[in-house]
Amino acid sequence: MAQSLLPSAVDRVASAGSGANSHVYRVECEGAVYALKQYPRLDKDPRPRQETEWRALTFMRLHGMENVPRAIKRSDDGRFTLLDWVEGRPIDKYSDDDLTALIRFVIGVFKLSEKEGAQDFGPASEACLSTEDIIVQVSFRLRQLRDVPFLGDFIEGNLRTAFEYLSARTKRSRTAGAVVSQHRRLVPADTGFHNALRQRHTGRLVFLDFDYFGWDDPVKLASDIMLHPAMLLEKHEAIRVAMVLGAAVPEDRAFRDRLQDRLKLLALRWALIVLKPFAAAAGAVSGAEFPAVEIERRLALANQILDAADKIWASLE
Repeated sequence: MAQSLLPSAVDRVASAGSGANSHVYRVECEGAVYALKQYPRLDKDPRPRQETEWRALTFMRLHGMENVPRAIKRSDDGRFTLLDWVEGRPIDKYSDDDLTALIRFVIGVFKLSEKEGAQDFGPASEACLSTEDIIVQVSFRLRQLRDVPFLGDFIEGNLRTAFEYLSARTKRSRTAGAVVSQHRRLVPADTGFHNALRQRHTGRLVFLDFDYFGWDDPVKLASDIMLHPAMLLEKHEAIRVAMVLGAAVPEDRAFRDRLQDRLKLLALRWALIVLKPFAAAAGAVSGAEFPAVEIERRLALANQILDAADKIWASLE
């Protein structure tokens, strides 16, 4: 595939890492280095990841955003994209300056919502434009895990009880309806330090992975950054994200209210995403196929997300 996307003979292809859904290869060709990204098969995941990322990267680069890779060429089958190779290292520890860079990047994408071509994008993957959108997603994830034997007490005693209370309360809130179109923004969904590299020579952050790019409520993106299990910001950092992103959409006077009303529901959603790998054990007699240490780790992480949301929510009151 690398050879089909390059004009000259490929010298070397090596695995460069995998995520939950995609795989990246390092491709060397006549002294140049490229990244070849492989997406899931469409019969496994019908979302057009390659098309979404190609259009997102092209659109951002067109409008001067250089802290994302350049998309060079793509395959016709929707499975591969050739990209600039980013020489950098993962962000194991982040600084205040890094958080500032992340926030500025998100606001930069927000600003592209007014550019020509922005309306050609559809909703971001798993967009949450209304309370009902969140409730539907959480309900679906609860059903996926309800028959997992070793999660029974946690799902039924903790998550479902909280979900029933929060969904009933949030449905009655003033912000329950869908956010109006003029307050929606293009968002780099699933952005964060887990999807970024620090360039070796400049220290600048380059942001990656835009398979989920599209329109959403900025409150959903703010919540995702605040609660993402790969980052789990400190409370004061999360509050900073909320305040700065809210200030970036000053005409949206209900931003803070929506954030308060929806934050804990969105935390339930993230807790269930953390537990999603265990859905494979639904209906099993036991959880023998999963090491106890992994079960404990993920349950602890789910609880950590819920606790973080409680603390952030209290600070927003």
